[in-house]
Amino acid sequence: MPITVSQALMGLAGGVVSALLFAAILGGGALGAPLLLLSPLPIVIVSLGWGSLSGVIAAVAAAAIVGGMTAPQLGFGFLLLSAGPAAWYGHLLGLARPREDGGALEWYPLSRVLASMVAITAATLVIAGWLIGLDVDEMSASIVDTIRAMAPGETDPLPERELMIETTRVYVRIMPVTTAMLWLSVMGFNIWLAAKVVKVSGRLQRPWEDIANAVALPASFVPVFAAAALAAFSDSPLGLAAGSVTGAIGMGFALQGLAVVHVLTRPMAIRPMLLGLLYAFTFAFSLPLLVLALAGMIDAVKDFRQGSRPRAAGG
Repeated sequence: MPITVSQALMGLAGGVVSALLFAAILGGGALGAPLLLLSPLPIVIVSLGWGSLSGVIAAVAAAAIVGGMTAPQLGFGFLLLSAGPAAWYGHLLGLARPREDGGALEWYPLSRVLASMVAITAATLVIAGWLIGLDVDEMSASIVDTIRAMAPGETDPLPERELMIETTRVYVRIMPVTTAMLWLSVMGFNIWLAAKVVKVSGRLQRPWEDIANAVALPASFVPVFAAAALAAFSDSPLGLAAGSVTGAIGMGFALQGLAVVHVLTRPMAIRPMLLGLLYAFTFAFSLPLLVLALAGMIDAVKDFRQGSRPRAAGG
């Protein structure tokens, strides 16, 4: 289906806004990081409201602008990690086919969208790490030397530098895990917010679904998570790649566990307070994510929600 002028213009506009949100981090300030995390939002909005081709135009335009403002490598990284996946998720959410019984359209399942998000988050972060040549020792030493150069006074003794490097190595080692967890949750929030915006505008073609009942990962992801978690203990490049896989799948199951809590607490009068406390503790301490991920894994196998939504492929 050929693209119209209005769709092309909206795609370009979405790309410009996305690039400007990304550029906020370059100017520094307190709003830089939050605006950066919202950079996929215009692309998803354009894709959901004006079609997949508009989303592709927005993604390419945003990456080109970012590359022009900074460096081509950064533009490609933005396309790989943010703009491209955002356009793809918008495309998946817009997929539909006629039902065999001639009824309403059958839309691409949210469970498969979540599975795609997990897989793409892990894959793109692994590719990005491979392209930049991530090395634990080199990065740890570089971070420590930068901190020491910024510190006032005389240079610290060598033993203290070595101690700082060993401490920094711990954070560098878990960085693939935490980055995957953060970026999957950020993408999920942007998709939800974009759908809300497009729904309010009246351009959302897809019917609004019961998200808490619809999202689920395949049960086959459980052994993959276990294998990746074991491999992530290695200091090798394979261990770093496994860390991205562990973080992405673990966060996916945590979101599924959160959906389980939403469903099971619906009959409770104190549900708003319980959910508020859960979100607050999760945001403040992150530890509830471990319990939520475990609940999500068990739900993938046992189905706590009692078959109230289509199971994910392989689940």
